[in-house]
Amino acid sequence: MTTQTNDAFEQVIRDAGEDWIFKYFASSDETMETLRRTIKSVDDCAKRRFPDGPAITDTVIVDEFQRNPQRIRAFVQAMGAAVSPEMLLMTWRILQGSKVREMSMSYEAEREFCLRVKLATSGRKTLEEYVSHDISDAALLRHFGKMKINDKPLFDGFFALRIK
Repeated sequence: MTTQTNDAFEQVIRDAGEDWIFKYFASSDETMETLRRTIKSVDDCAKRRFPDGPAITDTVIVDEFQRNPQRIRAFVQAMGAAVSPEMLLMTWRILQGSKVREMSMSYEAEREFCLRVKLATSGRKTLEEYVSHDISDAALLRHFGKMKINDKPLFDGFFALRIK
């Protein structure tokens, strides 16, 4: 049974089956404060890149959950992995329809990590590039849809994991 709350954003997290996030903080209030700060950081990143683009807020997430609960579940899982705002924005963009065109990762033990993803978005002539040097962002790789088409590799989409 899902815990009921008056906070619509918290209820979305719980209804999406992502209650596990609340175990990492002392209280629900601390969890929600942290998640709202994270969303604010993602929105700030989005405004720098796309000044005329739509906002990314907890209200937008609540509204999107009503239309596409699996998308928001995947996004909440990414937020729970403590990934960087830049990579969370990339996640959001993929969930909104951007396509992964290029991806590379380099790693050298105890020296270097770099994840680079380029997205193609309808209506944009140039690829959007997202770069992270935080190895925590590697957690996102397990969410990408991986397949072959005509025996050629394709990353397609970003999906919630089945955790349980």
